Amino acid sequence: VRKIYRAPLAGDSPENVSPNMDISEVIRSCSPALPRRVTWRGVGFEPADWQRVLEIASAAAECMRQRFSVLMLPHHTQMITLLMFAIRACGARSMGTGANRLPKTMLARVGTGEGKSLIIAMVAAFVAKRGLRAHVINDNKILAQRDFDASQSLFSALGLHASSDRSDLKNKDCQIVYCTGDDVEEACLDMLIEGNVEEYEEGLKEAVLIVDEVDGLIFDKGTVSAKTFEDREFSEWVSEWLGQLELKGEVERDWDDFRAQGECSLRIQKETEQAYVD
Repeated sequence: VRKIYRAPLAGDSPENVSPNMDISEVIRSCSPALPRRVTWRGVGFEPADWQRVLEIASAAAECMRQRFSVLMLPHHTQMITLLMFAIRACGARSMGTGANRLPKTMLARVGTGEGKSLIIAMVAAFVAKRGLRAHVINDNKILAQRDFDASQSLFSALGLHASSDRSDLKNKDCQIVYCTGDDVEEACLDMLIEGNVEEYEEGLKEAVLIVDEVDGLIFDKGTVSAKTFEDREFSEWVSEWLGQLELKGEVERDWDDFRAQGECSLRIQKETEQAYVD
């Protein structure tokens, strides 16, 4: 990171910063260019990636000015954290010899009031600018929607397609999705029920998971959850069939009793019998 972020975004001179300045122009002119590729554990951070970071930082500053009528450049903690995750994101598709040296998960801890939500939005924007999809996980739907609303102007300024709709987790054209852990679970279960697990797994190769308040997701909720699928009539049939299989080794009821329900009931019985044998 020291090789990339070598000076403040607007230079060292206070006169470079004024309320009405063209912030993107100042950042482009004052920030030292990255002369060559920077390598970390086999991953290359290119000069073009640094230009993406500067574009995102400029857009973030402009959005903050429009929102609060005060010029606020991303500060050092935000920039350093952004770059840490950006470098790792550059290796998201890495399949070379250095891929096994990359950490599969990266954690960052920033102090209260240091702009964590903006850091997350900038990381998501960089991921999207890199041609990947970013799924931003929050603790609950209210917080996810709040952070999405606060960041939507940044994504729009950068020309990125972002959403807070759970259905867009499966939409490859949606570059950034703000959601909850439950949303991700349900999207996975939907694909499992539809028989599209392989397609879902393949799509995840192009996605980066960004988790806000990771301790709450892992420790408060737990790493395992249970889902109940309610279908009383079919559930009663399956319970009865399993009881007969356990007691007598076969389903004794005549299938004529179920013909009125259609062929779906026959298929369910066959699946139940096969699952019991397996």
